Amino acid sequence: MTATLWMDSKPVAILSTTASPLQMSSNISRRLKDGSNVSVPRPQSVGHYQSFFRGVDIFDQFRSKYSVGRPSKKWWKYVIYTSC
Repeated sequence: MTATLWMDSKPVAILSTTASPLQMSSNISRRLKDGSNVSVPRPQSVGHYQSFFRGVDIFDQFRSKYSVGRPSKKWWKYVIYTSC
């Protein structure tokens, strides 16, 4: 497991089990305040996250619509609601 801290517009911290922290995956362009573009190296773990985070966002949207685990003091209600 590797921890990577990359400075984009804000610091981005990522834990990864598949990417090397020293290997840069690609260069991305960022626009400066004066309008010029600069090429910034992006770590491999950040590239993996940006290419696959869409599925996590969709899952979070679905999960927020359908609440499954409602807190209840009676355990049998929880069993009945989750099994249906």
